[in-house]
Amino acid sequence: MKKMLIVLLMAGFVQFGQVSALDIGGWIEAVFETGTTIIGNYAETCKNISLDGSTLSATCPNISGVLVETKLTNALDCDSVENKNGKLACVSKYK
Repeated sequence: MKKMLIVLLMAGFVQFGQVSALDIGGWIEAVFETGTTIIGNYAETCKNISLDGSTLSATCPNISGVLVETKLTNALDCDSVENKNGKLACVSKYK
């Protein structure tokens, strides 16, 4: 089942409809309604963010500002996730 994020920034706290997030020193920790968390700066620039199993999907701008649909499989294995030129990227992995 796909979980959608809708962003509303409020003094460091982010509410994503069925997802909450907290700005922790420049990183956003997204907490999906299932209790799953995915840390990273992707939530600041990407939209239409959803989690389906372990696949994170979003629409993110590249360095030219063009919106790109992107997916990151096994996102739950990442220490954090970033928007790298319009693509969701795993910064490092636990495994």
